[in-house]
Amino acid sequence: MSAQPKPMKLVIFMTGSLGDTLVAIPAIQALRKLAGPSVQVAICTTGSDKAGSLNAADVLEGQGLVDCVFAYDRKRSWKLFEAIRLLAAIRRWKPDTAAYLGGVLSVRRTIVCAKAFFWLCGARKWYGFDASFKERYIEEGSKNRNQPPWSEMRGRLLRLGAYGEAGLGSYARPGYYKVLPEHVEKAEYWLAHSGIGLSRFAVVGVGSNQAAKKWTGAKWEKTLGAVADVTGIKFVWAGGASERDEFEEIGRRVSNVSVATDLAVWELAALIKRSCGYVGVDSGIMHLAAALEKRCFVLFSSHNIPRLWHPVGSGHQIETIPVPCAGCGLRVCPVPGH
Repeated sequence: MSAQPKPMKLVIFMTGSLGDTLVAIPAIQALRKLAGPSVQVAICTTGSDKAGSLNAADVLEGQGLVDCVFAYDRKRSWKLFEAIRLLAAIRRWKPDTAAYLGGVLSVRRTIVCAKAFFWLCGARKWYGFDASFKERYIEEGSKNRNQPPWSEMRGRLLRLGAYGEAGLGSYARPGYYKVLPEHVEKAEYWLAHSGIGLSRFAVVGVGSNQAAKKWTGAKWEKTLGAVADVTGIKFVWAGGASERDEFEEIGRRVSNVSVATDLAVWELAALIKRSCGYVGVDSGIMHLAAALEKRCFVLFSSHNIPRLWHPVGSGHQIETIPVPCAGCGLRVCPVPGH
């Protein structure tokens, strides 16, 4: 009797924020299909940078995609002790395959170092460790200025090298994030006790760790108040505790704004599922709404390459100010009026 083949153990390297994880999910789904039903999948990712923030483990919980998580402290990852601790933990798991699902603009040094690290962990088969991928992305964008360059979601699928253009459509589409019925029931309970009940509402997301993306509270107050007066729609602001005071003040001035903070990912997803759409800035909550097939009205800054982080799907309204320095990557814009 021949021995059964040993199940593949696949470790995936990826960054751990809400938005990064959501745009990587279609690539994880593609990897699982490529590896077969017996594959065991682990992710190596950053933990939460601060209390109350969401990480990849939170986002992927209940999605049936990952068997275990190896989290490391981003602020200590360069220290020898943290690197040895992480290396030992992954080696004990005994991966034979590694995949790189970092951003499409990851630099060569990061990719080469990641491959060397996972080689030390025991991996000998590779997906996505193409150190020249960023250069090919930039070349593609420069040749086709009238066409959108690869989005982060499409780029991560292309990075795998296993799916050509014809295979992208089955993964890079909205509706790929699961919301369980019991989560919807809890969202309905929250809505009933928040005064919204069965009213139509949109989820508002204004939080960002990048100053270049933010809009002032006074502008949000004026905009939401005007929309509420015309349409009668209500708004639920979802974000972190750091912005709660500002939006509670807006809620006191604009009667149709409610505040929901410190929600688990599944609670936030269920709330968005019940909403009529998303209004806000480029954020992880925007990507969650798009993954749940909700239309998004988004204020985009120009610090990223145009269209790189646009929400998946169609029917979204994207507002941005074209500037000659678009794609600068600066987190704080030094130019007045941009």
